Amino acid sequence: MAPRLEAIHTTLAAYRSPAIARGFLLMANYPCRLPCRIITNMNWYSHIRAHHDRLMQRYSQGNVVLEKQESVPGPEPWDPPVIATVYYPLRATVRGIDAEHLDSASNLTMSDLIIQCAVPAVVPAVDDVVRVDGAALAVLQVTALPGAGGPVGYKLVARG
Repeated sequence: MAPRLEAIHTTLAAYRSPAIARGFLLMANYPCRLPCRIITNMNWYSHIRAHHDRLMQRYSQGNVVLEKQESVPGPEPWDPPVIATVYYPLRATVRGIDAEHLDSASNLTMSDLIIQCAVPAVVPAVDDVVRVDGAALAVLQVTALPGAGGPVGYKLVARG
């Protein structure tokens, strides 16, 4: 066995916890027979997104629907487009806004709601409407979670 591999296996043998050993192998980026997997950026985001989706499925609250106005072209090229309202159900949690989000520079109030949702079929926008248990709320802010990389979910700030 090569000296580097011997050192890694000797170091792993010193750990009693399989979780620590797996974490060490992930950092060492060394495939071996121990139960481990190498997580790349793409796999990591898909893993975190699946975990977030499971949490939103388990803890989603009420009936939350994203309402978008979409333009559908007419049957003939000279016909004007038809504006249709399309509804997309969201797996989401709804809570009041925290004091940490309020400052003199923002236009948020204590009556606004924060809606955290799994990634829907379409990307939410500021001009959309969210219906929470039938009550229409205007979307004020849309933030992808996390701020960089592929979105795992969205945080919407809405006002009714």
